Amino acid sequence: MIVKPFKTYKRTQFLAAYTATISAISDGMQYSWAAPIIPILQSADSKIKITETDVMWLQNMYSVGGGIGLITAIFTVKRFGCKISILMSAVLSLLAWMMIALMVSVECLYVARFFCGVASEMVYVSAPMYVGEISDKEVRGFLSSLLPMNLIFGIIVMFCIGPFVPIYISSAVGSIPIIIQLICFSFMPDSPYYSLSKNKVETATKNLQKLRQTDDVDAELEQISSNIAKEQADGGRVIDLFLLKGCRKALLILAVINCSVHFCGFTAVVMNIHSILESAGSPVAPSAAAIIFSSLMLASIIFTSPLIDRAGRKMMLILSSVITTLLLFVFASYFTIQLYIPAVTEYNWIPLISMMIYGMAYRCGFGTVSVVLTAELFPSNVKVIGITISDALYVIFSFLSIYIYQTFRVSYGIHVPFFIFGFWCIFSIAFILFYLPETKGKSLEEIQKILKGNVPNTKSAEIHLEALKGKETTNH
Repeated sequence: MIVKPFKTYKRTQFLAAYTATISAISDGMQYSWAAPIIPILQSADSKIKITETDVMWLQNMYSVGGGIGLITAIFTVKRFGCKISILMSAVLSLLAWMMIALMVSVECLYVARFFCGVASEMVYVSAPMYVGEISDKEVRGFLSSLLPMNLIFGIIVMFCIGPFVPIYISSAVGSIPIIIQLICFSFMPDSPYYSLSKNKVETATKNLQKLRQTDDVDAELEQISSNIAKEQADGGRVIDLFLLKGCRKALLILAVINCSVHFCGFTAVVMNIHSILESAGSPVAPSAAAIIFSSLMLASIIFTSPLIDRAGRKMMLILSSVITTLLLFVFASYFTIQLYIPAVTEYNWIPLISMMIYGMAYRCGFGTVSVVLTAELFPSNVKVIGITISDALYVIFSFLSIYIYQTFRVSYGIHVPFFIFGFWCIFSIAFILFYLPETKGKSLEEIQKILKGNVPNTKSAEIHLEALKGKETTNH
């Protein structure tokens, strides 16, 4: 069998996946919007005046919108499919950028930030599903990493231009990936899983032929159809996530992984990177360090994304968690020593370099593989509900990690939350090592069999085969 090169065989899959996730650039700009824009709004020559209460709500409305976006995504994905849901979120995001650019009043900014939150979570439910369902198993990990890759790129863009240009300019830049998505993604094929679930066999066949660049898709189409029939026979209720063994295991895995994404300290670090580096006496200006930090994370994703499909999800997560654990204890130890030996600031390059390595280590594992697993682990009949609950847990753990950081930092010192995060990472290493199955190179159907425990142990199968051969030899 001749293996076609990526640029021809996977081209349509890449284009479909990239145009489905390009709006994450805009989401990244919205995620980091408050840091450079709020000081502009607080300046004397600002078009509108804001108070400290406004500052709090301009940040929180994004999260409030995210909660509504999760609920909205359940309806839009089930009713219209992932593709239409992504396009609907793009329209909402474009409207939000227009409202920010016009900046009529602070209330208008509230609504815009709310819309951005809704659009962001709709994408984070719909896009992983879409990419997971259109991708070949050989490149599914790489294509799923496009979402966090674009998110980080958006953060870098906002850090680089936000403080230096008028707000309407940064809003126009944020609108560019949305416009590209609305134009290009509209022509991409829909998920064959969704088409078959709606009994649109002819549409599913055409979409799969476009995605695989071949007319010979009958076998895969039959496999997808059979899998959907089995999953629909099992039902698609919320309670199935807890009653069915495979769904229950998938939910537990994603709950722990999403908890680890935040309890490895990343969210607290990103939102407080300036104050952390100032406390450590960083030799580099925190604003410059933040740009370097984000750029290194982007480089980490670009260079390590292909490894997800080669080294495997499990190996990348273990590597990421081990390095982040060590560096969290470096931060904790540095700030502990600083309490008793202030002269330790002579070694202020240690937390700075550790911070940069920490960002890269996080992105090569926790920050990328978690998105891949979200797209892979749930069966299609409960995937929308499963991903929505998973994303809801993601939001909750994000809030808790920030609360723990701020509370323990104020009450006991900045070193304490880093110790807490470090000990959680030790637990996550054990969980990944002993509980997480490897999904590299597996089809979505094979992954469900593994989660259900229907795949026999390879070594046991080999022993059984040898026994059969021995028995056959004896009979002869």
